[in-house]
Amino acid sequence: MKYLIITLLLPHFLYAQDIIGIWKGNLYNDSTQKIIPYEMAITDYNGKITGYSYTNFLLDNQSYEGVKSIKIMKVKDHYFFEDVDLIYNNYPVAPPKGVKQISSVMLSDSGKISVFNGKFITRRTREYGKQITGTVHIEKSDPHQNSRLIAILESFDISKTLSFIKMPDSTSISLSKTNTSISSSQLKNLGKKKEPETKKTSLPQKVIDQLSELVKRKIETIETIYFTTDSLELTLYDNGYVDGDSVSLIVNGKILLEHQRLSTKAIIQNIRTEKGITDSINIIMYAENLGSVSPNSGLLVIRDGGKRYEVTFSGDLEKNAAILLKRKK
Repeated sequence: MKYLIITLLLPHFLYAQDIIGIWKGNLYNDSTQKIIPYEMAITDYNGKITGYSYTNFLLDNQSYEGVKSIKIMKVKDHYFFEDVDLIYNNYPVAPPKGVKQISSVMLSDSGKISVFNGKFITRRTREYGKQITGTVHIEKSDPHQNSRLIAILESFDISKTLSFIKMPDSTSISLSKTNTSISSSQLKNLGKKKEPETKKTSLPQKVIDQLSELVKRKIETIETIYFTTDSLELTLYDNGYVDGDSVSLIVNGKILLEHQRLSTKAIIQNIRTEKGITDSINIIMYAENLGSVSPNSGLLVIRDGGKRYEVTFSGDLEKNAAILLKRKK
């Protein structure tokens, strides 16, 4: 009986062991004839093989990225990866609803490297009848190497569900997170979906409630600053007349400072950056009120080593000011 049980479990064990981990490579789009960076994280979650995918593309010199949960099936010697939910994106416009990518790939293993090669196609919908086709090439990677997908999953506390990697708990601010402002699609998905399927969203309801108003306001990027060091100091003051303005500071999708009343007294917060992961930082100044004199305004001082940058910002209940920090190459 013992050997029978082992025999029954063996195919699933081998199936999991062969593909569990981080995969990196690219997609080739037949229509645009462009190569798109592509990552996958495949995990054994409570005995079920599931995963996440990451894509990145450039449009008008702006980087856009998306992370999806995927379901995985194996039929004979073919693996099928199908999109389930878009759990994060910073796309300039909302993606077409119901358009999901399905990849059909085969696994090859030389003993030194494991590779998935195959093709992908997108489903047609009533609103979006065009199908996109292309090819997939991803190779198994060391999970401890820099991975943008892992960084994003970590920012939503999802990485702890990955069976092949253990992420240490930390109470300090870490910016190996998202590199853009929060989208309405992101919050909508995070507020409703479970991850994966049987697991509740990793963001606490309090955070979702706090951020739900954010996506209703326009975000205006008022300045771009280039930094060089691995630690930045942010200092907040009221700008001019102290009239009771309160703001929250949202950095790469995380509330860094909450309900801070601005005055002549400095509010200081240090943030760490990690080269190769945190090369782009988006800071949103969210007006909690208008004070006694509209609009809500303040001064943000950014210290990058010996350099000092002063940014005057203002916002109201319909618009937030944002600053984009980019690592200087």
